Amino acid sequence: MTFSHEAHTRKFKEGYILVDFDRTLATYKDWPTNGPSLGAPIPAMVERVKRWIRDGREVRIFTARAAENNPRVGEDTVAIQNWCREHVGSILPVTNKKDFKCAAIWDDIAVTVEPNTGWRWAAEVSNDAGDPLTYDEEAHFTGYTLKPDEAEAEIVS
Repeated sequence: MTFSHEAHTRKFKEGYILVDFDRTLATYKDWPTNGPSLGAPIPAMVERVKRWIRDGREVRIFTARAAENNPRVGEDTVAIQNWCREHVGSILPVTNKKDFKCAAIWDDIAVTVEPNTGWRWAAEVSNDAGDPLTYDEEAHFTGYTLKPDEAEAEIVS
């Protein structure tokens, strides 16, 4: 598991920030067939979102659950908004689309491409020795630890 320390990321342009819901903001195991089932909060990302909101940034939830072809789109959207109210402290807009005002997308499956080149963004997070950060170093930078049993946190309804 790796994640970037804020100091190693590019500065955001003005605009809103899209945050993926499943596996980025909340844990996720599989698609439930009997209604929305939302995962436990992922502390590092929840705190990051809260900080952005405190700093006056607009944050939106970016999820395939908001797609028009999801038969539960309305139910899932309301469930996510309620989840955000409980864990983030406010209801956030839920969408599956971006536009020209999008400043950044935080997502577990996205690959960042260097603008106008087609090359994968190769900013590697490393320690002073130039090696990728260890789990302990990542925990130090974010202030959060993830115990092995929390990695498979139970999905809650």
